[in-house]
Amino acid sequence: MATFNPRLHKSNVYHLTMSTPNTSDHAENVFRKVGDYWEVKFQGLESHFKDSKGLFYVARLLKKPNVRIPAFDLAYPYIDFTESCVEENIAREAKIRYTASYGHQEVTDRKAIQDCQKALRELNENLEKTKAENDLGAQQKIESEISFFNNYIRNSLTPTGRIRCFPDDPEKARKSVLNAITRVLGRIEKENEHLYRHFANSIHTGRKCVYKPEKEMNWVFEDS
Repeated sequence: MATFNPRLHKSNVYHLTMSTPNTSDHAENVFRKVGDYWEVKFQGLESHFKDSKGLFYVARLLKKPNVRIPAFDLAYPYIDFTESCVEENIAREAKIRYTASYGHQEVTDRKAIQDCQKALRELNENLEKTKAENDLGAQQKIESEISFFNNYIRNSLTPTGRIRCFPDDPEKARKSVLNAITRVLGRIEKENEHLYRHFANSIHTGRKCVYKPEKEMNWVFEDS
């Protein structure tokens, strides 16, 4: 039986890996990240979607129903260290610094990226050892941490390798979140019309975004 960890429980959207059968297998509504895909189940109908920022935004909203979240907080940063499932000592070892402010300030610095890359090299070495020892529990934990650092680097750098900057104002964040969620809803509509209708009626975007379902919904975000 899994041991409840409040920090892990709080942050389950970011890093979830495939595991043995669990309660989510029988849940009606599931929204969780498994590797590079999101496993989405609504009223028993399951679909899988390639990872995207829009799905990440939707997951953040689902975790806090009826709470109005500023679009800027959804978009920047994509990874919130206060909601990370990475072990505290790993994050501390990486010496990651993240400053949230408006303007043309960079979202991180080159030293933090280098620390992440160093941590990734060590984690990948440890992953090979756990595979050789057939230690599934340790393997899943390391894969989760690898996913965290990969996402951090990916969302901190542009395609050309330059460090991203925060937007000039919250209006750009609003547009970015709106466009990302709109694209995701278009993908969902093709796979699960009932889920599309539910999200179309219950997810509201703007300077502040909110998931406001007509009735209470129980979503599973992690393995139990």
